Amino acid sequence: MNLLNRQFLFCTMICVFAVSCGQFGDGKPHHKPVSAAPVDKTVVQPDIFEVAPNKIAGCSGLYMYDSLMTSYDNLDVDKGKKILAVKTESLAYLKIKGKDVFLTYDKASSGLMSDGNKKEVYKGAGITAVLVIQEIGAEGETVRQGGTLEISKGKAKVKIKIKGLSGC
Repeated sequence: MNLLNRQFLFCTMICVFAVSCGQFGDGKPHHKPVSAAPVDKTVVQPDIFEVAPNKIAGCSGLYMYDSLMTSYDNLDVDKGKKILAVKTESLAYLKIKGKDVFLTYDKASSGLMSDGNKKEVYKGAGITAVLVIQEIGAEGETVRQGGTLEISKGKAKVKIKIKGLSGC
């Protein structure tokens, strides 16, 4: 092997080594992902409540976990297991870690989505609740709905499949 081939081989090996190891002196261990601290989802996990506050009187929406095998007939302002109560386009109520949380309707972020679902956004106390619902059926002034509820506060976020009733 002549001297030129040895130098070329040596330079090629140095380049391969430098590229495979990342930048020199960056202080990070190589080939190990940097993991962030786990986010505590219980910060925004809603509690179940049975009686909605008087502020929710009038046209309202009442929502529960979809996984609860509760019939729509057992859902009322004064009875039934709920995780969210909404006074239509005004305010929302939920309980988090035993504390009452009231959120106000954000009209600018709410509206009809391209797929026909309705998006309602409520904010307050550093919490954002996004309710995405679609109509499943109607009986008189009462509308059965299904969809999702996403609650976030800072980096903590939880998305829940829900079902509920709305009407006046």
